[in-house]
Amino acid sequence: MPPVMVEGAAGAWEAPFDHTASGSANPLTNRNSTAWPHTTAPQWPPINGGNMMFHPVHAALIPKGPHQGKILLFDHQLQNTSAQPQMYQRWAILDPSPNAAVPIRNFYLPMPTNGGDLFCSGHAWTPNGDLLVAGGTVTYPANVAGGKLVYLFNPALPNTYYNDLGEWTRQADLDIPRWYPTVTLLHRFPEPSTNIAKSAVMISGGTEGATANPDRAPQTYEGYFVTMPPNPFVGSSTLSRDTRTMAPWNAGVFNGPSGTNSTFFQYPRLFLLSNGSAFMAGMQTKGARVFHETGPGIWSYGGGNEDPNANDVINGISFYVNGQRVYDSAVLMPINPFAQDFVARSGGSPYGGITTKYVEYVQANPSGSSTWQPAPSMHKDRWHGNLTLLPDASILEVGGDSLWPTPQPRKNPELFRGFQWVEMEPEASTRDYHSIALLLPDGRVLSGGGESHTNTYQIFSPPYLTLGLYRPQTVTLQTPSGVPMVINAASTAYQVTHGQQFVVNCTGLPPTSTNLAKIMLTAPGSVTHHSDMHQRSIELTSSVDPLQPQNNSRRLVQLPASDKILPQGYYMLWAVTNQGAPGNAVWVVIL
Repeated sequence: MPPVMVEGAAGAWEAPFDHTASGSANPLTNRNSTAWPHTTAPQWPPINGGNMMFHPVHAALIPKGPHQGKILLFDHQLQNTSAQPQMYQRWAILDPSPNAAVPIRNFYLPMPTNGGDLFCSGHAWTPNGDLLVAGGTVTYPANVAGGKLVYLFNPALPNTYYNDLGEWTRQADLDIPRWYPTVTLLHRFPEPSTNIAKSAVMISGGTEGATANPDRAPQTYEGYFVTMPPNPFVGSSTLSRDTRTMAPWNAGVFNGPSGTNSTFFQYPRLFLLSNGSAFMAGMQTKGARVFHETGPGIWSYGGGNEDPNANDVINGISFYVNGQRVYDSAVLMPINPFAQDFVARSGGSPYGGITTKYVEYVQANPSGSSTWQPAPSMHKDRWHGNLTLLPDASILEVGGDSLWPTPQPRKNPELFRGFQWVEMEPEASTRDYHSIALLLPDGRVLSGGGESHTNTYQIFSPPYLTLGLYRPQTVTLQTPSGVPMVINAASTAYQVTHGQQFVVNCTGLPPTSTNLAKIMLTAPGSVTHHSDMHQRSIELTSSVDPLQPQNNSRRLVQLPASDKILPQGYYMLWAVTNQGAPGNAVWVVIL
């Protein structure tokens, strides 16, 4: 018999809501009447039965400034079979707060002449809270051609075109056009041209387009360094190309993994490991890693077989057909003092094949087993799902659809907790290809988009919010001696450093039965095409406060000393009880 579910154990969905591009003359009235403010941009084609819907293909949680905790969104481009001299990128800021004064702000970004737009780009947050967006689309859907554009979005700067915050600044173009690339933030190491330690970035894979021959994008990645302004909280980052060279490419372009089953393909699933290497966990079947700092473009292959042309197999059984596992979702599993570098991937399908419910994991660091191992399978097969790391260290798979025996949506999220999957309450709308999911600072999860969606967004409350558990309230940070720390006004976050000790204090817990048990950090998400390029979760080393050992609402914590484990940047800090209930996050920035 199936286990009896406690009320609230399957979570709960709020009412769905839409994001339209037509409606009231006041663009900032409410969620269902959000007219697009730009009057000279071209009209967009109707979506979903004639409604001018915004299609949130790209989403990122804003970490700084007055829009902190809101969501930057940008969407499907106007469909062009040939390059257009002038295009406009629609973008928006969504406030998911229950009683938001201005729930949705709508904008256009005029794009460079003949440059295409940012649809199908990759993106990740820089250390000082700017979103790095690279690649995109020039023509689509026929004769797909990738773009070379690179932008930095600073959510705290005034916008050039609108009386609002959020400024886009164009950077130097990519060397190679890339449609469906991945952007990965690495650790700091000396920039060759300046010998100054800076955070590095890989922009990897994708395709140049349907007619490219040869197609250089899936064979390569491009290296960059992030230079922060003198005051990291005033002004924007700038990018500089890695000046090292690798034949036959131009400076800053390096080989990707090679072999039938280990090329980058599209939106490669890449993760920074604790030793500084970047590990690729799909969409192709063969795992691969590179130490970009000391060996750019030199790859090794994991998964139990160093042959890049081989399929990875688990216990002698291949989970793949035709050498691909397309549109699976993958995560670097939550890091804790006892477990690092475990990567998991779930679902997926070869194009035109059957979808799978299989899940596997690998300790991707070379000192680990490097062999994929089976994990408990999901209840339902799916591809196009989104894995989201939650603050209690559980993992939520949202959305997706099945191909076999007949196409059907997967509306029930599945929660991975205690090494098993549990089905949650179903969502109202289908969330298939081009859907997104993001963790919010209050512990809820935003789900949105999808090619077949009937409502643009819906917000899910995981069981830790629906079981009636005591949750930490008023979470603050103090020095080890008990002196209150102050949120930096410019960064809108507590400013901390690697290796630092501090105390996390909360209110709202009863004197018995519930206590503060662990402190988690999660990076703000940056998701598109079922891959979150900035997702990271870390349980900090913590203990009872030695100055107040009987106080169940305090933990003394220490940050990792290495930025390979904890890259520079903004994080949400979560105080979590012994019953698995987090309070609302507070923001910290680690520089």
